[in-house]
Amino acid sequence: MMESRSVVSAIKKLQSARKPTLVFLHRCRNAPSERIGFLSGSFNPPTIAHLRMGQVAQERLGLDQIVLILSIRNVDKGSFDFPLETRSLMMIAIARSQQNWGAALCSHGLFVDKAIAARSAFPRPAELFFIVGQDTFQRLFEDRFYPPGKKEDFLKNFFQEAQLIVFPRPSPNTAALSTLLDGVGTAPFGDRIFILELEPAFMGISSTLVRHRLKEGLPVNEFVPDPVIPFLTPAKAWRTVLPK
Repeated sequence: MMESRSVVSAIKKLQSARKPTLVFLHRCRNAPSERIGFLSGSFNPPTIAHLRMGQVAQERLGLDQIVLILSIRNVDKGSFDFPLETRSLMMIAIARSQQNWGAALCSHGLFVDKAIAARSAFPRPAELFFIVGQDTFQRLFEDRFYPPGKKEDFLKNFFQEAQLIVFPRPSPNTAALSTLLDGVGTAPFGDRIFILELEPAFMGISSTLVRHRLKEGLPVNEFVPDPVIPFLTPAKAWRTVLPK
């Protein structure tokens, strides 16, 4: 109950924030903080693919910490099956199950705003890395998310603060990935983008898959991290209302 109230309090604080702000729900204060990975998503709900992306990034790039970050204002999706409070509690549960993982909420939805908020929490010389899948990566470079004529400025500001770790969908050859990178206009930022791969067993696992299976009454335990399972009972999954 206390944890639920803390989440609600954090959300209320961020709703009134005028500048990009980060509020930690769980923080690993004793861990090094030179290289921080931010795994950003809507976590509707979190899956084992989310978890594995964070683990691979942490292992391959020597990240000191992974922070699960959820925006209270999503710039692309209008509604969610799981309430914001429930998704926040899921993030806390996952973070506590991992070594040097944290969980945080952000007031703003654009990646440049998340990077600015993250920089306030981890001042230079800390290096910031945002971990995304291919779909999110492509949306980052879409004109529709920026004021007219301002996309390049926003991207420059983002890459001044942070780097990107991208997990693309599997393709039969490297040419497809090169085409993707060229197509979204990454050339000026190429040295700030790292491409990593997930094992085949995690491909095709998504929050959408989990939600569909839940609605059809099918088991989902093999697709979500163990700490998330208690939140997926029918009573909690679709009608969670936390105290105000």
